[in-house]
Amino acid sequence: MSFILLDDESDEALFGATVYIEELENGTTTDENGLARFENLPPAAYTFIFRHVGYEPITRTIEIPLTSTGTSGTTQDSGTTQNSRTAPPIEIRMEHEHGH
Repeated sequence: MSFILLDDESDEALFGATVYIEELENGTTTDENGLARFENLPPAAYTFIFRHVGYEPITRTIEIPLTSTGTSGTTQDSGTTQNSRTAPPIEIRMEHEHGH
């Protein structure tokens, strides 16, 4: 599963943003292209928290479905799910924090 984080106004990729999975107490940061990737997540509903300095945090609940074979994503040939390889990144558009 992958995400691309973009500035809502300029469409620029956000480098160094954090993507945190609350249930797993685990996270990652975006690369220079605004991409963050999680491998081999078991099927479940997860709460993702997206943060970047100067932007409003975003919380999204996303469900990872079982693969069509009914397993949590093991295939004979590649060892990864077809879905995670071929699905395009989920776009997350972040808004600048508003001054108080």
